[in-house]
Amino acid sequence: MEQIPVHKLGLTGQHDFSLWGKSAGILKAEVPHRHDYFEFILFFEGGGTQSIDFVNYPNDAGSVYFIRTGQVHMMNRSANSSGCNFRFLRSYFYDNETSAAAFFREYPFFSLQATQPHLKLSEEIFAALQKLIEAYSLSEKIASPETLKSIVRSMLQLLKRPFEQSLDLPAKHGVLERYMALIAANFTEIRSVSEYAEMLHITPNYLNEVCSRDLGLSAKTLIEEQVMLETKRLLFHTDLSIKEISFQLNFEDPSYFIRRFKEKNGMTPAAFRDASRS
Repeated sequence: MEQIPVHKLGLTGQHDFSLWGKSAGILKAEVPHRHDYFEFILFFEGGGTQSIDFVNYPNDAGSVYFIRTGQVHMMNRSANSSGCNFRFLRSYFYDNETSAAAFFREYPFFSLQATQPHLKLSEEIFAALQKLIEAYSLSEKIASPETLKSIVRSMLQLLKRPFEQSLDLPAKHGVLERYMALIAANFTEIRSVSEYAEMLHITPNYLNEVCSRDLGLSAKTLIEEQVMLETKRLLFHTDLSIKEISFQLNFEDPSYFIRRFKEKNGMTPAAFRDASRS
């Protein structure tokens, strides 16, 4: 594979909802792919596995999985599983880029700070969520768009508290969320903390202070971590050469790219590719 394909929401607009049951048969989306949308997947009855950025998860009954834009996803759903998935663009809830921080504060499971995309639901939450899904399914063709959006918000709000309780999330800070969103969108072109600080209308020192206080990492380290994550995605999921990957990530010198990767990961890019695929 030369590049990781991107699944787009397409002609369905800003959102798409689907229920599936045992009659749907086996779904094998074995080709790794990215999304240009956010998605949550709920299993009523489990079966199969899925991979989200190199980590494999069993498709357990009563569990929900959160996938944000840019992550690499693979699904293998067994024939005895049932559930639903909801896909949406951020603009479904917020209609401009400046509201990115508000979106991630309201729905922390899609935040770049959230490293655990899987949540096992209590029986009470699971039952309440199923009722909301049933309400959406019954209303989908007759209710107003705002009514349907309200039901979806209720679903996500229902999931918010158990998600936050299950994880030790870093402190929520609007500057940090906006910074991480900017990194995710621009890291191949922009590696300068000063440039990001200018985009955020703050000083580089203040940006470093926020990153250090909330995450214990420097602003520069967050950029480097995003570059390394994307490097690993391309090494594992594509057949691009090391040189091609270095150029795609905007490294002018492949030797420097290899050296930086080894400094960060303790092995060369080629060694990582071999080890991760073995």
